[in-house]
Amino acid sequence: MERVRIAIIGCGAIAQVQHMPNLHELQHLFEVTWTCDVSAGLARYLANRFNVASHTTDYREVINAPDVDAVLLCHRDPKTEIAVAALEAGKHLFIEK
Repeated sequence: MERVRIAIIGCGAIAQVQHMPNLHELQHLFEVTWTCDVSAGLARYLANRFNVASHTTDYREVINAPDVDAVLLCHRDPKTEIAVAALEAGKHLFIEK
């Protein structure tokens, strides 16, 4: 079975302490291919910490990337614009509250 390639949008506390450690533990099932945050430093930090190849501040780059199967939204509300864009790009979607 191929791993699901996931992009994380929103690199704050919930991504850092909950989602990324769990996805890292489940590397046989998931591969995080992108981190994205409005803070370039935070996106880079999370990518470096968990050995993620790509990071950006532009969610459009993430949802249009060919190496992304699913998007995990962990950023602040409202999430509607990015959620709809991800779905329109054919990505699977998980929305954190």
